Amino acid sequence: MKKILIHSFAHFDRSGRVRWLLEEMNIPYEDKFWDNKSRAHKTPEFLAINPMGAMPVAELDGQVVTESTGIVLALCDRFSEMGFAPALDSPDRALYFQWHSFAATTMEMAFAGYFATRGAPAEQRAAELEKVKKEKAPEIVAMLEKRLKDHEFIVGNSFTSADILVASSLPYGEKILLEQSPILQGYWKRMSERPAAKRAKLFG
Repeated sequence: MKKILIHSFAHFDRSGRVRWLLEEMNIPYEDKFWDNKSRAHKTPEFLAINPMGAMPVAELDGQVVTESTGIVLALCDRFSEMGFAPALDSPDRALYFQWHSFAATTMEMAFAGYFATRGAPAEQRAAELEKVKKEKAPEIVAMLEKRLKDHEFIVGNSFTSADILVASSLPYGEKILLEQSPILQGYWKRMSERPAAKRAKLFG
């Protein structure tokens, strides 16, 4: 397999999920950074790669794959022998997909209003965060705590890419979810201190 090429803005965007997984797998990759300030992702050169003009994008043996969750799932299937996803006949397989979807939709979309206030007055941003804290965060925290209260990992008894998706979503919104739960704080600490996560520079 050719070296995997990752198109992104920077290490700290959602492409960090892909790097984290590749670091865990010890698979070489190459970064191609695009300047979002100059809107390089809206140029004909990049739109020929991804017409959505969105990051990240990965090139896997010449095949273009978009969306960080999709890239992660594709890599886990491509290198299934490494065990970062439950086997097809495992009872954990359904939960594995559940938690990927939970992180990419329920967790991330809870902060959609806050993300939309970039550049807005501080008071407006603070109001959006308070709304998340009161209306959405408690249910998300309860769901995660129910699983992580007695488990080290989000699926099964070993680290999977579902941990990458969930852990990378926890710091959203000035770490509101983490503030509400010592259980989540402990989980996030375990995940963010993994050597591969540090090499991927996902958390700074």
